[in-house]
Amino acid sequence: MTRILPLLTLLLLPGLASCAFIFQPTPPAPSRAAASPPPAQVLRYETIDAGAESAYGWDPGTPGPTEPQVVVLRSRVEFNDFWARHHASRSPLPPLPTVDFKEAMVVAVLDAVRPSGGYQVTVRQVEEGINTVWVAVDRTVPGPGCFTSAVLTRPYQVLTMKLTNLSISPQFFDVKRDCAAAEPK
Repeated sequence: MTRILPLLTLLLLPGLASCAFIFQPTPPAPSRAAASPPPAQVLRYETIDAGAESAYGWDPGTPGPTEPQVVVLRSRVEFNDFWARHHASRSPLPPLPTVDFKEAMVVAVLDAVRPSGGYQVTVRQVEEGINTVWVAVDRTVPGPGCFTSAVLTRPYQVLTMKLTNLSISPQFFDVKRDCAAAEPK
């Protein structure tokens, strides 16, 4: 038996060496990265009203809303109610803009109540993603050296855009107006 073992080793060794090429481990398949979502589509919109004094959600005798708000209106009835409450402090009530609610909807961006004039809300862009419409909004605040009126304000912008059932999500960006740079020297 002791003589057979070396003999078997000599006979099997070349065969095992050739098998090394057959049983080489294969490299793992490259992992597939998750497919990225399609890029957001920029949507067209039209401003139908903008200003500094929205009365929507601001009950007399209260300090008013302390956070910005986005109101989505998908019907004529909702829009009529919003318009009357939004312009409750004006007389006569401005004429209601015409909106075809079969193809469009209204989105109102309302800032919090501000301690003076000089504040502004400006929709920068509207983009449609997979499940959400993103509304990018600049909230401009007066910087040092800006002259402002001493009155409470609630800046707003009301726009129309194509009708969608997706959720509307605002993205607010704070922008400081640099009034000192505009002063003559």
